[in-house]
Amino acid sequence: MLQESMDGSVNNEAAPRRFMIPKKSPIVLVVIIVLNALPALATDMYLPALPSMSTQFDSPISLLNLNLVLFFLFYAIGLLLWGPLSDRYGRRPTLVTGMTAFVIFSILCGLSFDVYQLIAFRALQGVFGGVAVAVSIAMVKDIYEGHKRERGLTP
Repeated sequence: MLQESMDGSVNNEAAPRRFMIPKKSPIVLVVIIVLNALPALATDMYLPALPSMSTQFDSPISLLNLNLVLFFLFYAIGLLLWGPLSDRYGRRPTLVTGMTAFVIFSILCGLSFDVYQLIAFRALQGVFGGVAVAVSIAMVKDIYEGHKRERGLTP
């Protein structure tokens, strides 16, 4: 709803304003931190359960370790995929889509009946887990400059 004045300039006053969180607010920083921690949490919470999962699925731990390998492989592919998608379609739609799928595949991992279902869902969880880090890094690059950007990108 931009209005053009008589001299050809655009007046942005008539545009409706939605509630927006300022880019440099502490809330955005917390969101970025949580997004960066999400894939690590998805792995670290999974590791202690490997021995009991081996008995539950009646499969060797070496087969269950394939979950970790495929998670990281597809996570790396997801990082390459989600960055350009967030540049093209925007940070929010990409993040909402990816995180929704990540949650769905996380639930499906918990509901898996055999080890092969778990491996497939875990690989897909890795692809969509890549969106968290790709978009959070892009958000840091959008918001901060110079030394503040360096501090935002280093752990």
